[in-house]
Amino acid sequence: MRAIITAYGENRIGILGEITTLVGKFQMDCRDISQKIMDEYFTMIMLVDLDKSTMSIAEAAKEFKELSKKLNLIIEIQHEDVFKAMHRI
Repeated sequence: MRAIITAYGENRIGILGEITTLVGKFQMDCRDISQKIMDEYFTMIMLVDLDKSTMSIAEAAKEFKELSKKLNLIIEIQHEDVFKAMHRI
């Protein structure tokens, strides 16, 4: 199973490191990542494989929500199928 992690907000040093630390902690496999700094804003989309993960998407979502508060960002994780359905034109 795969999921999409999205993050955006005001840029600061260490954001990507904090996010990838949780990805590693949960044994998620990063399959692809796109990140960009637009003026003072950080944006990221990461595709992760959850086959060997130690956490469900729901459990991971709680942890990413806590990290969101800490970093003052919006960080979300969604099952790949939900992400595709939401972003279909």
